[in-house]
Amino acid sequence: MSVRVLLVTGSMPPAYCGVGRYTVRLSEAIRKKGVEVRTSAMEGKADFLFHSHAEFSSILHSFTPNILHLQYPGIGFRHSLLPLRLVSSLHPAMVTLHEFSISHPLRKLFSLALTRRAQGVIVPAEAEFQALRPFCQARQPIYVVYPGPSFEPSATMRETEPQFSSPLFLFFGFLNRSKNIPLLIQVLHRYQKAGFPNPFLLFTATSREHPDAQKFLHWLKKEKLYELDSEKMKVHFQSDENELSRLFWNGAVALLPFVDGVSPRRTSLLTLLAHGVVVLSTPPAPPPFIHGEGIFLHTRAEEFIETMKRLLNREEFFKQRQKALRLSQAFSWDSIGNAHLALYHRLLS
Repeated sequence: MSVRVLLVTGSMPPAYCGVGRYTVRLSEAIRKKGVEVRTSAMEGKADFLFHSHAEFSSILHSFTPNILHLQYPGIGFRHSLLPLRLVSSLHPAMVTLHEFSISHPLRKLFSLALTRRAQGVIVPAEAEFQALRPFCQARQPIYVVYPGPSFEPSATMRETEPQFSSPLFLFFGFLNRSKNIPLLIQVLHRYQKAGFPNPFLLFTATSREHPDAQKFLHWLKKEKLYELDSEKMKVHFQSDENELSRLFWNGAVALLPFVDGVSPRRTSLLTLLAHGVVVLSTPPAPPPFIHGEGIFLHTRAEEFIETMKRLLNREEFFKQRQKALRLSQAFSWDSIGNAHLALYHRLLS
């Protein structure tokens, strides 16, 4: 049986939404597996846009999918109850819950209502499975499928070796509540005083005008980090992915402290590992993440700085870079595409 999937999400790029970016990559991955796929969203650049259940019903009539796959949550959904009606619009339906364990209690209740209307549920990590399972019916199928990187090095890039005198130190990702911003600022203070050879680079997908970015810039200026010496820190907003890919591949170490530790659902983390970037983050960390194997887990600013100094050694850096690349193989989009195709066939059987 041919598989025709309608991927449904709240937002698609260029809207500021990690789930929307994931939906784009997922559509590409399953299309390569022979799935006929279309995307639909309430905002952004999707194959179909909708703002009501009537408009969504028209999309179903036009495309006639045999599987509806909802990605939740999403910025475009905001506080709408519409996803409940959407997931009930077609049988079978699949729901991917990108966040459950850290969600607000009301969003958790809404997520549970979605799972009860779906014939299959996907979560992005074993920890999310453990958080969700007690609230679901015993027969409710829940599957763990790791997410993948937001973007990857090109085939041509993979054939080249990085050329640098010392690795770049940087932050990459959204500036939101998932990041341990106070710890990040503590490390930046010590970084500026430690005499590292390169300025610290901060890359975020948000625009300068976004509230999260404005709040972070306010913190930097309040801490006298950003205006004290601009040559020691450079902040970049909405950087080009091709430029970032080249920069990451040519030798970098990323500071990426999370409030709740390392998780496979962090696509910024997976993007960095795919480029051989050595990541410095925070515990806890589930398998396959192991301290000292392409990723380092610390809780104190002094520990981060000591590891950064160690990685200035070229031999140590390249050893950890190879470990980061090996670790990233568990999160390839080819594997993700295969996993989804198998689940779609199971739903249709």
